[in-house]
Amino acid sequence: MSRSSVPSCELNVHYNGPGPVPDEGNIPVYTLGALILLAITLGIVMEVVNAAMMALKLDEMLSKIPVFGTQLTVGVSILMVWLLDISLLARYAGQLRENWIQIVIDGILIAGMIPVKDAVVGAIEKGIRA
Repeated sequence: MSRSSVPSCELNVHYNGPGPVPDEGNIPVYTLGALILLAITLGIVMEVVNAAMMALKLDEMLSKIPVFGTQLTVGVSILMVWLLDISLLARYAGQLRENWIQIVIDGILIAGMIPVKDAVVGAIEKGIRA
């Protein structure tokens, strides 16, 4: 298999860094690695959110609300995507009808990567102990 026939893994992000702006949509990043790092970030953010809710004594009240209590991680993930202004799926699916749809799908994608992140971290821990 030639190198040119291997599908590329690129992450379409908004470039705000120093120096010249790279070609649009051509910021190569290992997509799985980026998703795992974002899932790790989400895990840390959720620890802070849960600690703040416990300190404010909101955790019991919010857990009684059926949808909100069980899907808080997805909501925080969507908020994180919006605040960081990242676009993960645009490279593969193109632009969606509305910008908010892109944000919601990217947030759900990151929240869905938590079990993958746990598996990768567990495999790394097993390798370190061996």
